[in-house]
Amino acid sequence: MIIRAHSVPTMPSGLSPMQERLLNSDKLVRLVSAPTGSGKSYAFMRAVLDDNAHVLFVVPTKRLLQNLIDDARDQAREHLRRRGLPDAAVDTWIAEHMIEWSGNQVADESGRLATTRVRQLLGGGTDADGRVIFTIPEVVVKMMSGVRVTGASAVSPFLYARTFDHVVFDEFHTIDDRSFGLASLMALLAVTERRGKVSLLSATPIDVTVTLARMDVASNDIETIAEEIDDAHPPGNRPIHGNVTLTLRKCTIPDSIALSVDEVRESIGQGRTVIVIYDSLKRLIQDAATVRERLRAVGVPEHRILRINSIDDSERRPGEPRRGRRYADPRQYDVLLCTSSVEIGVTFHSSLMFTEPGHDLASFVQRVGRVARGAVDGQVIVSLAKRDRSRSPWKRRIADVIERNDELSVATFVSEILRDVRNRIQPTHKEAKAAVDAPGEVHFYRRASWRGMYWAALFLVAIRRTKMKVQHSANIRLRQVSPGVVKFVGAKIDEILSVDIVNPNLPRRAQPHKRWVDALLVSALTYRNIGATIVVVDPDGKRHTVTESFLRRATDIPVICTEEDGEQVIRLIAHSLDQEVAESPVKREAQRLTLYIPSPLGDGDFSLSIQEREKDTEQLYRRLVEEWRHRFSVFISSPGEPAQDPRAKVIAAATALIENLGRPPLDEDFEDAGESALFA
Repeated sequence: MIIRAHSVPTMPSGLSPMQERLLNSDKLVRLVSAPTGSGKSYAFMRAVLDDNAHVLFVVPTKRLLQNLIDDARDQAREHLRRRGLPDAAVDTWIAEHMIEWSGNQVADESGRLATTRVRQLLGGGTDADGRVIFTIPEVVVKMMSGVRVTGASAVSPFLYARTFDHVVFDEFHTIDDRSFGLASLMALLAVTERRGKVSLLSATPIDVTVTLARMDVASNDIETIAEEIDDAHPPGNRPIHGNVTLTLRKCTIPDSIALSVDEVRESIGQGRTVIVIYDSLKRLIQDAATVRERLRAVGVPEHRILRINSIDDSERRPGEPRRGRRYADPRQYDVLLCTSSVEIGVTFHSSLMFTEPGHDLASFVQRVGRVARGAVDGQVIVSLAKRDRSRSPWKRRIADVIERNDELSVATFVSEILRDVRNRIQPTHKEAKAAVDAPGEVHFYRRASWRGMYWAALFLVAIRRTKMKVQHSANIRLRQVSPGVVKFVGAKIDEILSVDIVNPNLPRRAQPHKRWVDALLVSALTYRNIGATIVVVDPDGKRHTVTESFLRRATDIPVICTEEDGEQVIRLIAHSLDQEVAESPVKREAQRLTLYIPSPLGDGDFSLSIQEREKDTEQLYRRLVEEWRHRFSVFISSPGEPAQDPRAKVIAAATALIENLGRPPLDEDFEDAGESALFA
């Protein structure tokens, strides 16, 4: 099946209609839908270069941040050279006006990275020239909630709306409901201050309009923007993708590569990168030797293959510092051997991909968009075993679309692949078809859960109670503009903290309900629930940071750790981590996790055993709420009956929060979130 080549119209400015609307729309909050490669991020670089705009650009992963800022520097260099600036002036401009808040950043003369970032933030509003700060959300959350810098009391959340013309969240579909707090706060500040514009960008956007409405972001402040896509590459249009041929194979990826040796040689001979994507890190490691053998037969040497995944990206060789390490540039390799992390916005010069189907339908769409950028044609070869197709309705959907069609436009392809997902939002086929046919219409492919508004509210309460407790006037102002759902969450936390003692055997400062509230606030400020991590040290001294759940699922390594410099460490003696993963059989029982739920009363703690795939799902939320109500039923009053016992008062308020959030603080939330965001 072929996805037909497509392009976007070009305005006199050189921008597309979508890019023009992004920069010129008066709306304060924009939900943006455009295919991969359509230039959503480039529009904001033009705003910096042409209009001296100040932009905060937030991306979900460190690897995407590095890829994006490298591309943006190339774009700025080309743009400034066309203006006639000499290379030395261009390099100076890039160094001063394109800032990276990540682990690659170097502190200024203060010697403290936090101080450097605060100075860059405070200096942004006074700089006449435009500037852009590229960052990941964890760093921004840390800057808002945990940085303690002398003289930084002026750094309130309101400063972001007053400093930046644009706050951009790229690949916004990657967030879950629990992580919507930062974007919702930025949107609320934009509409209350009537300054700054917030843009949520994605090729497969989620519908957050209901959540925004509950956060007092009115519909007349929101604009939905979709790119205008034309088939083929007519004169005056900017090509986005060439023709993309989708091929379905029932064999494994190594066997699929062996069937396509001519295509691999041709792609590499043209200076393009071959992408290989696995859904499972364990399977990637187990197949790696076979894949490399197949590639050697094609003439690809070992040093021209780059592995991209969480284990390899976390690798530190002996003597390397914990932070400041840059990833290898994937554009400098012939073959990339990857897991799903590369489907999130990373740009490659590729015309050939071997892939498994992804983790869901939107994941598959994102992968297909990684190849055939510009006017180049490309091919995506999908490995999908017959047994996997029969077990999974969404994988059957992918197979059916590929097998039943000779060619489709990109809009129809995406609509067909994501039809069942979209129909949960647009119930009828007629409505779904009408949305596809309407030019400029944003197609939402997932709706944010109603729980997202409560997590967003908890995030605002957590910000007020951490960093902003030293910013009295800003705290009062944020309280004044907080919507009702935020006041509800804050009131329940106040009810819990109004109780002085729940356990008379403990001192006042160690009362469990107060620690429980602290852990709840930490969970709201934890942008992603990665889980407990462990450092595994290979016999040659290489260090890898992996999750405990991955070790249990993918290896036979006993999870018995020692603590070294604040890290939980396992030192391997005979085999490397790769060897341990490759030699370990699949263990179904290892895919279970145990969640530990501390009680706000100091007794009654409980645990829940779950399948790993249940984590952060509505099914798990319901189980947690049911188990919570069962464990503390003796303290839960009947509706309308006031709680007399202080312990019952705490449980009543805590239960009201948990029923809406779906998740009490877990044992991992009681550990300080620490400095991880500053090392991002």
